[in-house]
Amino acid sequence: MPAADAPTVNGQTDRAVAYLLIRLTIGASLLGHGLVRLPKLGAFHAHLTGEFKTSILPAVLVSVCSYALPFAELITGVLLLAGALTRAAAVAGGLVMIVLVFGATSIEHFA
Repeated sequence: MPAADAPTVNGQTDRAVAYLLIRLTIGASLLGHGLVRLPKLGAFHAHLTGEFKTSILPAVLVSVCSYALPFAELITGVLLLAGALTRAAAVAGGLVMIVLVFGATSIEHFA
């Protein structure tokens, strides 16, 4: 009888399917955000810098992030969907999301 914590074929399959679905979901979200923001990068920058005027974040940091964010989202999303450099892409995606959550909380946008 196998040990309770030993991986089983079904457990490995379940884990692989869960990982695939999470990777594809996050990849699609990041890709979609990057795709819609890149064509209107100037407007996105103006909107974001306006939203963050009252935040604790320095304006220069908001400005740099608003230009870099769509590229980071697009590249990370493509990598996650393609299954290329998945560990690096997953780390990058996590960091992008941490930045987004921190930014949203700094302007008290909790929805």
